[in-house]
Amino acid sequence: MGLRYFLAYVTTLCCLSISCYGELLPEVKEKLLVKLPDNLSQNAFVGLLAIESPVDRNPMEIGKQFIIKRVNAQHLAMEKRDINILKSTEKLFSGFSEERILGFDDYQSYFFPCKSFIEKNCISNIMAEKIKTKAFIRHNLLLVRYKVYLKLPIYESVDDDTVGLIGSNYIRLLHLHLKDITYTIADNRVDEGLENLQLELDFAKKALTQNKNITLGDYVIFSQGLRKIYYLISELLDIPLLASQLDNPKLVKLLESFTELEQQSLVRAFDGYRDQELRMLYLYPERWKDNVLNKVTIFEGLSIIAKQDSAFDTDETMNLFYNEMNTFSEESKQLLINASTNDQQVLSPVFKDTTLSLKALSDVYGMENIGGRYYVQAKMNQMHDWRLSQYDLVGYLSLVQLKLKIKQAHINKEEVSNFLKQLNSKASHPYSKQPAVWDEKTQTLSYKWLDQYFSKDNPTMRVYLRF
Repeated sequence: MGLRYFLAYVTTLCCLSISCYGELLPEVKEKLLVKLPDNLSQNAFVGLLAIESPVDRNPMEIGKQFIIKRVNAQHLAMEKRDINILKSTEKLFSGFSEERILGFDDYQSYFFPCKSFIEKNCISNIMAEKIKTKAFIRHNLLLVRYKVYLKLPIYESVDDDTVGLIGSNYIRLLHLHLKDITYTIADNRVDEGLENLQLELDFAKKALTQNKNITLGDYVIFSQGLRKIYYLISELLDIPLLASQLDNPKLVKLLESFTELEQQSLVRAFDGYRDQELRMLYLYPERWKDNVLNKVTIFEGLSIIAKQDSAFDTDETMNLFYNEMNTFSEESKQLLINASTNDQQVLSPVFKDTTLSLKALSDVYGMENIGGRYYVQAKMNQMHDWRLSQYDLVGYLSLVQLKLKIKQAHINKEEVSNFLKQLNSKASHPYSKQPAVWDEKTQTLSYKWLDQYFSKDNPTMRVYLRF
């Protein structure tokens, strides 16, 4: 029997068994409901979304109306199970853009002159721009609005599409604010500068811990923000002006370890991602089918199967994805809990991708919903990559904390190795217990990055110490 006829035969058998496919689980149906964020008038996300509104317009009001229209469209799309209703919100995005006319025209002024985590001249580079940047800040309404939104009590987003609209706004204004804070400290207004750094830290942490609708987009944006803030703090520890401020409670507070809730923010983002993917599959299952067809080239003839209804069952795939994501989230949560209670848990061996194999799937499950199973397996591999980023964020903070301890001890670079030995486990990575490595020649403390995003060009996370 030729391959084409054999595949057609298998597909026919699968079609005959389609009645065995289950309906959506009640808990999956519950996740299809999109909720409007609470108290929009006190929600910093609303302000950031419309921060580029004209001078004579209220950004909070513009952002509020946009979010209400977006959520209403999502509700109607779910009710009708019609992706075209959701696609119609693209007009909302284009119309919304017309309301944002202030703009970030001078991109260079929002540029952060510290290109990597091993940049040795970060503060010098920032100070070199002081005259130009201070003049730019003096007339910058966007930064004025941003500072107001930082102090609002709520940050609650809607979905990844709208989160994408605020990402560049937040990062650019964070850059500008961090430069302004550096100038404040350099002008010997140290406490004021440290208080503004705390405001930035608190805002990013609030976006990760209090956001009921947190998505992976939120996590990417604000974990990146935290890294930049901690990087600047690390660089500020080297300036002479802070030599007498190393025990300042406001400085010490900036480098407090993450709480368990803060460590679990990525797990909550996984749950938000799960819910959003479920909604998209419910409305537009063809997207999943197209994704599989574009990726699978394992053996000739898969496209014949994939074009048959029996190869993709939407409800079955949604249930499977929901259960797999729940298991993954619970596993991630337990790993982080163990790590936060100093359990001897080495995370790196856990992060192993499952080899994508149609044959292995078909051997266990047959050809029924083979495309859906393959897609879920690919998604879970992607999630394993994400989980590494939390490991690295905690590790980087740990290195900056060690740098502060070394600075407080007032030792020279030849004494650092012995000092780390005296600290013992307190000088180890909070999760893996891997000891920090001191390189006297380069004057850097380091751990290994695990996240592919960071390890691609620089396999080691480093913190530089100036003596």
